[in-house]
Amino acid sequence: MKKDLNVVKREESTSNFQKEVKNFFLLYRINLKLSLRDVGSIISGILFASLVTLFFILEFSEIIVAGSADKYGTYKILVYTLGSSTLIFHILLSSLYLFKKQVKDGIASIELRAGFKTWKSYLIRVLIVFSTSLVYIGVSLAITIVLNAMSIGNTKLFFNLHYSQVFFLTFLAFFSTMIMTVVMVMFKTSMATMFAMVYMIAIALAPITASFSYLLFQERDTNYNTNIRIISGSKFYNSFKGNEELFNDDNGFGKSKTTTSINEYVKATLDPLSEYTEDGKSIYDENYKMEGFSLRHSVEMNGASSSVKFENSKASHILTKNLGFGQVYYNYNVFEENGVESKQEYLLEETPIWPLLEAINEAVLKNQDSFSSNNSGEIPTLFIEKSSYYWMNRIDGKNMDIDNLVKELSRQLPEYSGILKFIQNFYNQYRSILADAYYKGRYWSSGSSYKASYNDILDNALIPSSRGVQIDNYYSWKELYTIGNYPNYSDPFNFDEVDAPNKRDRCSLGYKNELAKSHNDEMAKVYKSFPELTILNQLIVSLWRMAMDFDIYRTDELDSSLYEYYNTTVASNTLKTDIFRHFAAMSTGLFSDVLYNDLFNVSNEVFYQGQFYTVTNIFDFENFSYTNREADAAMQPAYKTTKIKTKTLFLIPLAYFVYIVLISPLGYIGYVVFNKKAKL
Repeated sequence: MKKDLNVVKREESTSNFQKEVKNFFLLYRINLKLSLRDVGSIISGILFASLVTLFFILEFSEIIVAGSADKYGTYKILVYTLGSSTLIFHILLSSLYLFKKQVKDGIASIELRAGFKTWKSYLIRVLIVFSTSLVYIGVSLAITIVLNAMSIGNTKLFFNLHYSQVFFLTFLAFFSTMIMTVVMVMFKTSMATMFAMVYMIAIALAPITASFSYLLFQERDTNYNTNIRIISGSKFYNSFKGNEELFNDDNGFGKSKTTTSINEYVKATLDPLSEYTEDGKSIYDENYKMEGFSLRHSVEMNGASSSVKFENSKASHILTKNLGFGQVYYNYNVFEENGVESKQEYLLEETPIWPLLEAINEAVLKNQDSFSSNNSGEIPTLFIEKSSYYWMNRIDGKNMDIDNLVKELSRQLPEYSGILKFIQNFYNQYRSILADAYYKGRYWSSGSSYKASYNDILDNALIPSSRGVQIDNYYSWKELYTIGNYPNYSDPFNFDEVDAPNKRDRCSLGYKNELAKSHNDEMAKVYKSFPELTILNQLIVSLWRMAMDFDIYRTDELDSSLYEYYNTTVASNTLKTDIFRHFAAMSTGLFSDVLYNDLFNVSNEVFYQGQFYTVTNIFDFENFSYTNREADAAMQPAYKTTKIKTKTLFLIPLAYFVYIVLISPLGYIGYVVFNKKAKL
């Protein structure tokens, strides 16, 4: 009988609990409907959702679809400031309705007289303030999912940007709800409203005002350039270090296969021109030598951005075509050679990466009729320097995929499928950064009056979009760059012409090697039909160089630039303790790795975030730079004996956790005050 009584009590307790839960959610639904019908809540919620949706669509079109991070910082700060302020304003109006208007109208008193405990009444109101915010945040999430479905290939960037912003807004809604509800129960309406407005302005503008000192006195953060070089070079080496020949640059005499063969090739190819003079000077400098395997030096005077005369223009032409534009399968042994037969047909033929380059270029050449050509006649944005004045852009280029070409090449060349997949992943992950005009620089050569544009991550050459270019000339083995028939500019530079500012006299040598000429003409058609191939070639050359030759982004000598890297890292450390910049830093990048997040956030011109990710032992690699080796000394893999040590300066997930833990006690404080006032 006693057992039966316990069962009855347990059943009654369960029934009472279920009844209380049912009543709790009933009251929750009633108040939620009332809140969603409140005019102030509706207008502020629609305003918030509309602004965020608009900016999400703009981010999608201007950043993701365009494949450019140039406006990343601008839209990030717009979403943060306007999204945060309108969301907090919505929470303010919802809190005023639930904690002031309902209390004034006696609704809260009715709930208490009906038997509802004060903690339930308080908790319901807190949940409703948060829930109404989630309804409008949900609109932004739905838009994000739709946009993501339209561009599945850019999902990683969506998680870095849109999904991270949605999560931040959700966090901010929780954070602000905790603060607003406490303010509402502690102060009178006017004081609470004033405090809420100050809080709203502080959250929205604090990161910008806190960044003024950094933006005024701190130079543009370029450490991300160095980080991507070092990390990518290390990954490339460690992924393929089993292929010892790929990283063996020693020609057997302690000299570099790469630089030695390049210099010998250029000299042998252009030697027939040494007898031609202009104003008493040879049109070819026989003493020309490449400075280490530095792509920057090869594009210094590439003629792609100026119409004036360049020294060593023909040598620069060969180097730029091969090392600057990824057009590596041209045979420049076309002139008479005074009976001397060249043993090397291609510039990179004696380098360790040539077997790979030759295989993929030959595969596309032989299978051009069966390979799909989706970008024929386009120039990749990777090789274009966009003008800051958009109305001056005459060529936009195309942000193109390399996925189809990699897939077809992997079927044809299964032995290279691993390295092709690595290149594909690298490009897909970083192409918005690589092709972004904001990161284009100017070559730093001291004493040079002509400075050609180059991509300061890959160091490939760039053609200015503000001048017209003929696609056939861009992909021609003879033409480096053509600006059109304008009276203020010189005629097109041509490989078989004498170089002078206002005249282009042909050398009248003719092409002895008809096979080479025919091959080059055919490859020009291939590169025009498959511009993705030039991207692939350029990435192979650049990543191999990153693995073999340590270099950083610099506008000066290596030593001083390394210390600049260190000083920037020190400045970035201030983010840990500068709480005024935390929220803006947390608003993107939650769902991406820290290096990827750094690459985008460095472009922000109104908010200084600094870097989250740094290489702590960067000085250990100094001796692997060509600037610290003897001329023509063989290159050694920079990461063979020394491993990279990294440090994350700011962890976004940890920051979220800490702020949630710190703000949560406000919920209890608010209840204590609400309960005390309810009993009065």
